[in-house]
Amino acid sequence: MTRETASVGMDNWSKHVKSFGLGNYLGYDLPAGQKGLIPDGNYYDSRYKYSWNGPTNISNAIGQGEVLTTPIQLANVTAAIANKGYFFTPHILKKVKR
Repeated sequence: MTRETASVGMDNWSKHVKSFGLGNYLGYDLPAGQKGLIPDGNYYDSRYKYSWNGPTNISNAIGQGEVLTTPIQLANVTAAIANKGYFFTPHILKKVKR
């Protein structure tokens, strides 16, 4: 596998993973938050100086490697799967009326 092929594959993977909200600040109610990181081909080109290929990033498939997410992003992915692909901006409850 050439580096160009690996880069195209990495870009496709990154695009699909980001479509679930990973790597993005979700805009929830808390005043602070982190975006996380879902790497793409450009990230690996800059980090490994164009000397990477598929096996360099295989650990990303199981959520390790350079993948950085927050617990709320993971909860949002789970909600998207449960809601047949739809996800909503998470909100933090302040109070429950009974």
